[in-house]
Amino acid sequence: MRFRLNSPDVVQEVLDGEVIVVHLASGTYYSLTGSGAAIWAQVIGGVAEPVIVAGVVSSVTAAPEVVAAELRRFVRELQSEQLIVADASASPDAPAGDALPEAGTREPFVAPSIQKYSDMQDLLLVDPIHEVDPVGWPTRSTAAE
Repeated sequence: MRFRLNSPDVVQEVLDGEVIVVHLASGTYYSLTGSGAAIWAQVIGGVAEPVIVAGVVSSVTAAPEVVAAELRRFVRELQSEQLIVADASASPDAPAGDALPEAGTREPFVAPSIQKYSDMQDLLLVDPIHEVDPVGWPTRSTAAE
């Protein structure tokens, strides 16, 4: 199965190797850690899960079944948080995409993880373009209450 970013509800940015994902509809933001940043790029790039697993397996010391299980868990968590959606437009015959690059030496596997933050929901849910007071400051929508 292939996935894509749940756009326009979700935006993402890579900062110094860390992936920050913001779910605009909920105001929740996420940090992807471990091997999550590299795997995230592949997942939202439409690369099929088996190809991602093969790429990770080729560069780490973990057993293939461990990598596959962790990848499936990570993808399911991304889906349950509504950060990604199945890409119905992807043809089964479409190219699988590039696997993760092989490393010169195999590294220990660090399972991908998602850190979820909701401490800034009120701020992230404010629409500063449309909801401003006469001074120009964003105000919270009364429709959300």
